[in-house]
Amino acid sequence: MKKIIIGWREWCSFPDLNITAIQFKTDTGATLSALHTIEQKVFLKNKKEYVTFTTQPLKNKNSPLVTCTAQVDRYKMVKSSNGMKEKRIVIKTIINLAGCSWPIELTLTNRETMSYRMLFGREAMKNILVDPKKVLYLGKIIKR
Repeated sequence: MKKIIIGWREWCSFPDLNITAIQFKTDTGATLSALHTIEQKVFLKNKKEYVTFTTQPLKNKNSPLVTCTAQVDRYKMVKSSNGMKEKRIVIKTIINLAGCSWPIELTLTNRETMSYRMLFGREAMKNILVDPKKVLYLGKIIKR
């Protein structure tokens, strides 16, 4: 895969989660990416853990909620920017960004008070170059 240049803030999608558009902030200080979730319910299916969660990909209060289901990969203790530790569910899914797709890991957490519904961490940036002077370098999307 060729190197992709992005700005510090961009749009992506997660087709396996039915998230057609979500804006993220790049965070090279974060190991894993984080996705905003409102509620999470873990359940067993065929002796494997799954999680159903609700997210609101667009920060607009009137934007639709999306219910997603994914297999739990593992749990991870994460220290947030405010210094608090939180045990988070980690899932694996496919990201679409700049016309390319690849698997990434996402931690699930409530980001209601944060400016962005997603943080794009360095583990997901294997073929990414971030230009910190650019915003929406890949272009704007039409919010649906």
